[in-house]
Amino acid sequence: MAKPININKANFTQLKAIKKIGETRALAIIAKREEDGLLNLDNLKEIPEAPQSLWTALLNEKIICFEDPEESDEGQEVLKNTIESLRHKILSVEKSRDDMAETFQTKIEKISEQSKAHIEEQRLMFEQQRDIYTKQKQEQIEQMKEMIKSQNEEIKDIHEYSKKIQTQLQQKETLLKVEKVIAEKEEKSSPVQLLKGKYNANDHKHSDYGGPTAPKMSTYDGRNDWRPYYLQFSTIADRCKWQSEQRLYKLIECLRDKALKFYSSRPKFVQTNYESLCKKMEERFGRKEPPHIVRRLLQDLKQEQEESLEEFAERAQELATDGYPDTPDNFVQTLATDAFLKGCVDKRAALTAMDKNPDALDQAVQYVRSAVANQKVIMGTRRAEIKRVSFMEQNDENEDTQETSVQNVRAIMKSEEGANKINVFEKRLQKTEDDLLETKIMVKKVLSIVSQNMRSRSPQRTDRAFSPQRRYNSPARGNCYN
Repeated sequence: MAKPININKANFTQLKAIKKIGETRALAIIAKREEDGLLNLDNLKEIPEAPQSLWTALLNEKIICFEDPEESDEGQEVLKNTIESLRHKILSVEKSRDDMAETFQTKIEKISEQSKAHIEEQRLMFEQQRDIYTKQKQEQIEQMKEMIKSQNEEIKDIHEYSKKIQTQLQQKETLLKVEKVIAEKEEKSSPVQLLKGKYNANDHKHSDYGGPTAPKMSTYDGRNDWRPYYLQFSTIADRCKWQSEQRLYKLIECLRDKALKFYSSRPKFVQTNYESLCKKMEERFGRKEPPHIVRRLLQDLKQEQEESLEEFAERAQELATDGYPDTPDNFVQTLATDAFLKGCVDKRAALTAMDKNPDALDQAVQYVRSAVANQKVIMGTRRAEIKRVSFMEQNDENEDTQETSVQNVRAIMKSEEGANKINVFEKRLQKTEDDLLETKIMVKKVLSIVSQNMRSRSPQRTDRAFSPQRRYNSPARGNCYN
């Protein structure tokens, strides 16, 4: 029996010699083998030049084969050896893998232990630092508590001290604010502008015609108040339509004695400027005292023994005007009226006039004059009053001592010397009444100032400290009665 031909190894001649193959099919087999490599039955059936049944018949007849029998046995042996080698390699790899996994597990456990130890160390360090920080903060909190406690004590002391002085400040606050407003107005206005008032030459200046002939001017020697003379001079200058230079020359012609000497000692720019000269003359010969001093004088204003009501009212009006410049006329009238009534010698007549609430100083003068006349008509000429007086000593003597004092006063009254002492006691009592009236008038004045000047700033504020109903008795004097 012939040996089958290996399709995958046979050449063209061998393939052509196979039964029913021929050259065409041999070329097709070689082409297929070049295309697919090692051929099998399925590859041969794909050759279109030969029917599929041909290849099956040739294979069954063992005319063709796909591999040599010897080579097949050798291939199986090689394949077996290869499989065995691969199995050993797989076992070795698996063993290496297990060893590596064990090594990795050991390293992981070691790293985990190291991490736990490091974390524990960090935790202990953090807790230690936390304890130190907490202790420091606690100490700082304690220090802050002590500091706050000390500050609270200081604030409490300051609050108590402020409460102590609050009563005194409350009584002075309103008057100080009024004086501050007046002082600010005085700083903004010059003395010349205050005196000129409505007599401003620029308001009456005409360039198309001259004024009337000036009358004979009076002279000024510096002994009297500058303001009345300046008012007269300004009025004449306005009427005569004098320019600033002509006013200066006319004023220099009228200066005498102290005023002329004062002018000659001024700088050149003052000597040649009318406004500057008037300002300097006002400062030198005008108002003698600043407004705040004049206000103090107004508060202590008293009627002289031989001074008439008209003269006293004129003096009160002058002090009120000088003490409160740049204020409304009704406000000045109120202050002058209060000062006039407070300083009147006849307190009963002043009290009667005060109860009628006069609106102006002239009206107050008429009320006082009318009250004095009514007293003379009804009570006649006032005579000295004898009053019974009891004294309370600081050590609180007993009633027997007080009775003895009253008896001694009665015994002294029988003699001329006793009558003189009674007059002294009467004057003291009269002075007490005067002080009470002064307090009442001062309270009215302060309330008037508050209502007119401070209402817009603090409309809801009430000055209880200045209530006219508060009266204080002298601690060293007892009861006085007729």
